[in-house]
Amino acid sequence: MKAAVLAKEEEAYNLGMVKKPIFQVLSKSPKLPIPQIEYDGLNLVFHKPYQMTVEVEGNYVVHRNARLNLVIAEKSIEKLVDSFFDCFAFLWRDYALALNDELAPCAIRMKEYLLSLAREVG
Repeated sequence: MKAAVLAKEEEAYNLGMVKKPIFQVLSKSPKLPIPQIEYDGLNLVFHKPYQMTVEVEGNYVVHRNARLNLVIAEKSIEKLVDSFFDCFAFLWRDYALALNDELAPCAIRMKEYLLSLAREVG
């Protein structure tokens, strides 16, 4: 399994999709720890660093999170992280900041999950 991950990372590096420092980080672990998000005036700190899994599929780097209903594909790690920040901020504003009586039961579960992952600061 690890050999396949390393082969995909090498492919991404050779295609110019990942810079060497990020490639070296991914060689040790296919996850990027995200301790906080500062995005569009929103300041969030994860209770435990969010472990952003990264896979290489063709010419794209991809992050999936079924609990957040996310599939993000970009041409570089930097764009992937930016897109994750954008998506997480959108979910946070639409669910975590909403009043429970404004949300359907499944949306309340999403809110509870988001709140279990992070908190707003500042």
